[in-house]
Amino acid sequence: MHSYLVHMARGITSLMDSIDPFVARMMLSLKRERPGLLAVAFHGLFQSHEDVYSSATVPSFGTTVQNLSSFIEYFYQSGYKFISPDEILTGLDPSGYYVFLTFDDGYFNNFNALPVLEKYDVPAVFFIPTGHVRTGKAFWWDVVHRRCEDLGYASQEVPHVCSRLQEMRNPEIESFLIKRLGPGALSTVGDLDRPMNQEELARLARDPHVYMGNHSDGHAALPNCTESEIAEQIATCQAELERMTGKTATVLSYPHGLYSPTVIRIAARIGLHLGVTSLRGKTGLPLRKADHMLLKRNTLWESRDQLAQYQRFRSDVGLYRAWTAIRHTVQMHPLGTE
Repeated sequence: MHSYLVHMARGITSLMDSIDPFVARMMLSLKRERPGLLAVAFHGLFQSHEDVYSSATVPSFGTTVQNLSSFIEYFYQSGYKFISPDEILTGLDPSGYYVFLTFDDGYFNNFNALPVLEKYDVPAVFFIPTGHVRTGKAFWWDVVHRRCEDLGYASQEVPHVCSRLQEMRNPEIESFLIKRLGPGALSTVGDLDRPMNQEELARLARDPHVYMGNHSDGHAALPNCTESEIAEQIATCQAELERMTGKTATVLSYPHGLYSPTVIRIAARIGLHLGVTSLRGKTGLPLRKADHMLLKRNTLWESRDQLAQYQRFRSDVGLYRAWTAIRHTVQMHPLGTE
């Protein structure tokens, strides 16, 4: 029964995802969208389409420099302003249209963003899992992608395998990979998949367009952790960012988009004032205090039509995001719980 429900949910999700581009285009042709704060996530940033689809990294997490430039130009022309975390905290005009540009995971390839940020004079937040900066180890999802056959999985199974692994703690995931692939399982394969080192992170942080963001020390799925582990993950990242870059993060990106009321409470106690989720859509204005730690965020995919994605980001109506928000609410607050 559970397998049937999971299959049905995936089918509904896929259907709504395919319909949404038409809905977005229709809505934008009928009326101007409401003001709001549009946060957008990038991960790997590559010089070419071929690099995106190399075996080094999960291709759905990457895009090209050209697509980043096109994205910025489109939203500038659509009347949006690119803003920093400081501007969000200072307060936004309720009638404004804003983009909050972010990069997750601290890949070395994120240096490709700097010329683009300078060209268009836009700020961006780089969310750094500081443990990977210290150790240089590969991100486990990239390992699963490029070694899936060695792990006994077909390539189309990788997203579902990664979803299951996200339910585990990082030491358990890494132990699983080392046991199956050997002691070098978490080694990187080159500049395409490796995290920045400490010297590179410090150099990145010196750019005037760059803001530092907390992504936990070990890119941990924080709801899987105890309260003390959550605090350690966030506080260690905060301290390490200050040590490595001299900058203090004010914003947290929840690793894997996973959070809970406990995670939010601990993050706020440690000194984080903003949090970005993986729930799609725009955060409405005026921005309420309750929204600060639950900012919606969208991911730009290399494999999909770029203009259609921009229109979906802007549209006030989205079947897919409404459906996923319902599913998320049920997962966060199951029936019979407070």
